[in-house]
Amino acid sequence: MNKDEAKAIVKKNQAEIRHAEIMMEMYENGVRERKEHIAKMEEFINKKDDWRNRGINKDEYVLLMNKVMLMQEMHQFAYVKNEGWLPDWADLSEEKFGILYSAYVGLEVECTMGCNYFIFGISVKSREIAGEMFEEFGERIKKVYNKQY
Repeated sequence: MNKDEAKAIVKKNQAEIRHAEIMMEMYENGVRERKEHIAKMEEFINKKDDWRNRGINKDEYVLLMNKVMLMQEMHQFAYVKNEGWLPDWADLSEEKFGILYSAYVGLEVECTMGCNYFIFGISVKSREIAGEMFEEFGERIKKVYNKQY
């Protein structure tokens, strides 16, 4: 063997080693990525999301109680003022009135026939009654309705 042949063998072996190193790096990256993916999946699997046993703080409790009381009072108001009338949501020609919230106007008295967009789903038989309901409950609705927590 002469020096040129030895140089060629060294060069070939260096190329093979570099190729092996690249393959090893790709393999190690693949293993690392799979381990990271497994860790994310295990984190997802073990995430505590039992909403039924979630406690609430005092502020949330007060807000929820205010919402429940408001809804109950609005329901009673509608029950008395509607004098037995119930909305027929299958009847697309029947007007139903109530209070709704829009980002453009805020709270307003509105009419609908086929979809119930009203606060707490409470509807009444006339615009006048809806106006009375707005006067009675509008400020309380503003304070609690669109607050989540």
